[in-house]
Amino acid sequence: FNMNPANYTQEYLLNLKYLDLLVGEIFKQIDENKNQQILTIISSDHWRRSDSPKKAKPSFFLAKIKNDDEYINISETYNNIFIYDLIINYLSNNITTHKEIKNFIDHMPSFNKENVYFYNIDSEYLN
Repeated sequence: FNMNPANYTQEYLLNLKYLDLLVGEIFKQIDENKNQQILTIISSDHWRRSDSPKKAKPSFFLAKIKNDDEYINISETYNNIFIYDLIINYLSNNITTHKEIKNFIDHMPSFNKENVYFYNIDSEYLN
């Protein structure tokens, strides 16, 4: 991108652009694969760290089954510790559609943002 980030915000934006290219390449490879039963999961453990050292922020989660084109958006708050169980259920053919993923997630225990441990980030890292 011919960028030399001058601060953390510019570095973060550069990382997002790089991630966009990388994810695009991953989905290109999946589209070219003849196997129709592919589950792709993209997840983040946090958003921008400098924006959330004292308060829990949402993290990104995407699950895409290649042969299911139904779009489902979940905006409720969940703990992403369920990903392992989601994968096991998919590989065991207990989950085969996006609706079943939503149903699976909807039955997860509630997540209490107030009970989250926050790591103190060095102020030098935030500047």
